[in-house]
Amino acid sequence: MLPNRYLLSLCLLVASLLRAAAAEQPPKLRLNLRDGANFSGVPTTNGITVVTSYARINVPFSDMQSLAPGKNKTVSVVFPNGDILKGTSTVNRIRFKTEFGTMAIGLRHIHRLAIPENAKFPYWINDGLVAYYKFDGDANDSGAHKYHGSVHGAVPATDRFNNPKRAYRIEEKNFVMLSHKTVEGLRNFTISVWVYFDRLNTGAGNPGNAILSVATRDTVNEFLLARGMEGDGIGLNLKGDRYGWYEFKNGAVEERQWHHIVLTRQRSNITLYIDGKEKDSTIGQPDQITADYTGVIVGQEQDKVGGGFQTYQSLTGKIDDLRIYGRALSAIKVQRLYESEKKEY
Repeated sequence: MLPNRYLLSLCLLVASLLRAAAAEQPPKLRLNLRDGANFSGVPTTNGITVVTSYARINVPFSDMQSLAPGKNKTVSVVFPNGDILKGTSTVNRIRFKTEFGTMAIGLRHIHRLAIPENAKFPYWINDGLVAYYKFDGDANDSGAHKYHGSVHGAVPATDRFNNPKRAYRIEEKNFVMLSHKTVEGLRNFTISVWVYFDRLNTGAGNPGNAILSVATRDTVNEFLLARGMEGDGIGLNLKGDRYGWYEFKNGAVEERQWHHIVLTRQRSNITLYIDGKEKDSTIGQPDQITADYTGVIVGQEQDKVGGGFQTYQSLTGKIDDLRIYGRALSAIKVQRLYESEKKEY
């Protein structure tokens, strides 16, 4: 998280750049604070590019909403790292309290940056998003790529907020098939999903609760995220028999409750999070994931591409809000994603 002094300087920078945005040549502005910190930024056609000592970031105008002037309205300024600076509006200004004191910025300078207090999510939530399946009565991808899937017997169910037909129940041999493009070629990735387990399956072989399975003709367990294949915790199989099954420590979850499960891979580092908290990590292979055309299945473990399901390996529960990223979210962002999605808007 950026220190407050950087948030202050970003506010001042944005206000100054928006005043100058109408100039024919975009200016480059440098700010120096009392503690020696400095920033420079250039307005672009769709936002403001700011260079900090941490990274080069862009604040896109498309992620900003206008704010009508009014008194005593609480508003928030959202920054690229997810930090939020709250303030109170007057007739023509917004006042912010910082460690440096109170500052005011005229509404006419930040009307494209200030957003209402009830904003749903920090806008980095879509950065690197490959696909997002809300499972609100279909398997359509709500992300930019539109990698729509198809429903095969899964039944619409209540979600974690008790809203009807806003999740899917998967059991027996029902499933949801996703586009192979959602995982094809992934190296660094994040899988984020909400899951409700009815019970731990039992039976011959390797009983468990499959969440997401990827298969090719050469490797039926190209990728498998599941619960209980060897115990009662969350585990992972990557590249089949080459690397085998790994069950995460502290990966057990309570049954008949909703849980937010996140798996990330950054190079060879694989980390499991449950309900916003890091549970365990392991070292795995960094090879890219491949998938056959019908080889990405939600709620079943594949013994052959697109099939070979066993009822004792089905999800046997409900699933909702599946997000797939082409990057590994940091622990802080996983926590913020959990905090954002556990609330109903």
